[in-house]
Amino acid sequence: MVQSIAAKMLNQIGAPTCKVEPLGASPSWDRVVVDAQQSYRFLLRLEDIDVALISEVARPSYTISTSEHRLLNWHFHFPESIKWQEISFTVRELYSASTANTFMQKLRGCAYDYPDQVSSVNIKDLSKYGLVNSLGKVAIQMLKPDGEVHEQWFLHGAFIKGVKFSDLNYNSDDLTNIKVTVSYDWAELELGTNVNNSGVSE
Repeated sequence: MVQSIAAKMLNQIGAPTCKVEPLGASPSWDRVVVDAQQSYRFLLRLEDIDVALISEVARPSYTISTSEHRLLNWHFHFPESIKWQEISFTVRELYSASTANTFMQKLRGCAYDYPDQVSSVNIKDLSKYGLVNSLGKVAIQMLKPDGEVHEQWFLHGAFIKGVKFSDLNYNSDDLTNIKVTVSYDWAELELGTNVNNSGVSE
């Protein structure tokens, strides 16, 4: 009796159905061996940063927040909103050009002055508009073995949220690097057929 009541209540709630197009036949094992994507085949395209200096980047990811509702003795979860997670990337540093200075100029150019260098003529204020323009376009490209773009993630409304310079240590000869955290509004995935090698959609 209780189960029939719960089933009737769920039927009354109803839910729209999402149609998912089939991806085609499963690839053969031979194709998997030669066609699998590899994590080192990527480019992160940013303004003022050479792609060769970027050693690591996280791809976009999202989570769906849910709320729990109780119907009699059962608990059901319903989706509420989608939230895109922050990404981070790592940049190697060279003596020939200061990457640290590049990131500081991005910050100082739009939102920050040292306390003893504040100009009454050009007072800077922290704003999303300024930070987004300072970082510029952000595109993460997955590459095929022949160098063609397979997939591209384009981040909308992206700006730098954090910059961490690696520690220095007399007991280590590791390369120095900068880890950058980026916040964004949403990410758009494009297939390589719609993207040229400059990272611009055609």
